[in-house]
Amino acid sequence: MGERGETSLFDESSESYRILRGGLSYLIKTIFIVLPLVGCFFIMDVPFYLEWNFLREQYYGIMIALIFPCIFFLIPLTKQSPKNRVPWYDFILAGLSVMVGLYIAINYRKISFNLGTVTSDRVIMGTIAIALTLEASRRTINLFLAILGLLFLGLPHLSFLFPDLFSGFSLPFDQQVNYLFLDTNASLSFMFGIVVTYILGFILFGNLMVKGGGGVFITDISMAAFGRFRGGPGKIAVVASSLFGTISGVAISNVATTGVITIPLMKKIGYKPHVAGAIEAVASTGGLIMPPVMGVTAFIMAEIIGVP
Repeated sequence: MGERGETSLFDESSESYRILRGGLSYLIKTIFIVLPLVGCFFIMDVPFYLEWNFLREQYYGIMIALIFPCIFFLIPLTKQSPKNRVPWYDFILAGLSVMVGLYIAINYRKISFNLGTVTSDRVIMGTIAIALTLEASRRTINLFLAILGLLFLGLPHLSFLFPDLFSGFSLPFDQQVNYLFLDTNASLSFMFGIVVTYILGFILFGNLMVKGGGGVFITDISMAAFGRFRGGPGKIAVVASSLFGTISGVAISNVATTGVITIPLMKKIGYKPHVAGAIEAVASTGGLIMPPVMGVTAFIMAEIIGVP
């Protein structure tokens, strides 16, 4: 609980996220509630049964308008940025994210009839969308990924400088932006669709199972099976993380759920703290690829090769 009875969105010990209170905190929580509801609405193909003529890319636009503002609200620009309030520039980035997402959601049906046509509004919106994506990648992952993205963005304009084997035709900037922004093989490709359909559904129902006691049940099974053996807590960590991976598919949530039990157990019987942490980290990473979720990788491979 925060001051004056206001609730903070994250634990105050968090170093990666802002501690938001008051109206903005409730706004983010509302978005977090709306996200899975909207996802389930489209994953279950409700628009089809309602006879709505709604394209998949329009759904992607709605998800962009919901997800990107949360990134800019919750993750600071730098480590020195304020953690208890949102600076003005992040409000601007969040507003631009909503604008880009709604532009796709509202206009994509008309855009799909002349996808290759380059217009000024598409170039402007596309440039903003690419910049927002790079910045969101930098904040959520690391600077290297954003720099790598910039290098590939510049490649079509510098390819004529490369040796014959790597050379190619230069591509005008407006055509490049139009393609990256709107084409179904670029930003709005099946890879983004996997995240907001398959992965969203598995994570949602996995978390529902955890909150309903599934995580404790999995840990109890592991303790019953291996608790009496030598080095039992280490074995418990591996089995519990593997079982939890079947409903999670996210290594971090695996550590957060099973690690709070297995790491203290390992330390209690004599495991060194760094060894206990390493065992749980490796076990949770292995749990990431447990069926049926198997992280996002399995869905990408299945989509590429056309296997159900």
